[in-house]
Amino acid sequence: MKIPTLVLLLALSWTGCQDRVAITSAMTSPAEEVTHAELSPFNKAGSPVVALSIPNMHCESCVAKTTEVLSRQPGVIEVRVDLETKRATLAVDEASFDSQIALVVLDDYGFTDSTVMPNEGVLEKR
Repeated sequence: MKIPTLVLLLALSWTGCQDRVAITSAMTSPAEEVTHAELSPFNKAGSPVVALSIPNMHCESCVAKTTEVLSRQPGVIEVRVDLETKRATLAVDEASFDSQIALVVLDDYGFTDSTVMPNEGVLEKR
């Protein structure tokens, strides 16, 4: 085991994340992430987009869990989560997506205080 990997594992164990399933994704280099992003542009179909603020994300494990949780929600076509901006961008099917349900699910997984970002092409069911 390389020293940086050991440091990462120790750091994750001290951070209090809800889930640590994404340790391998946290070990990818920035160059690998850029290559991946170039190969799969977000929302090629031009679906409606919803932006969520997730202020208490603090590590790559949080990003992985948030991506997993949001991807399983009805009407979500694609998810991109950015740790630096603490933001999730979702391409959605407006007929079946409910932003309030997505926020409740995030809260259930420990991502409290998440909100829909206003003026971001937001869709909300009433």
